Formats: sequence, C-alpha cells, structure tokens
Amino acid sequence: MRVVNTQIGAGVFTNNFLQLIILLYFAVHRLYCFILWLICIIFLYYRVYWLFDQIKSEIYYCMYIHCFLIVIVIRSVSEFNFCSHY
Repeated sequence: MRVVNTQIGAGVFTNNFLQLIILLYFAVHRLYCFILWLICIIFLYYRVYWLFDQIKSEIYYCMYIHCFLIVIVIRSVSEFNFCSHY
C-alpha cells in the first residue's frame, strides 16, 4: 500500500507559481531585447541618414551604407544570441 504525502499540493502550487514568475521574467526580457533592437535600428537609420545629408560624396555614401548594414547584422545576431540564451 502506498503512502501519499499531503504536502505535495502546496509544493506543486509553489513550483507552478515560480514557473509563472520565471516565464513572465523571460517574456519581459525578450520584449526588452526586441525594443533595444528596434531603438538601435531606428537610431542607426536616422544617424546614417543625417550623415548622407552632410556628406554628399558617393564614396562615403557607399561606405556608410555598407557599415550600416554590417552593424545591423552584427547587432541583430548579438541580440538574438543574447536573448535566446534560455
């Protein structure tokens, strides 16, 4: 005959509550990373756009376009890796 522990119910409730808190924390963390990523892209876009207005040379234009794209890719990969560590 098996003996059932009556305190398991409280432990399950505590465990589920902690899991809910952890899930909420990671959901907020993902949202925070996504917002940072968007801010970075918007800031870089307007910064590069302002530089295009200041520097009209085609060489600088191409250089800044490539730098802008490289920074976006690096930032996206680093944010994705940082935010997907769980």
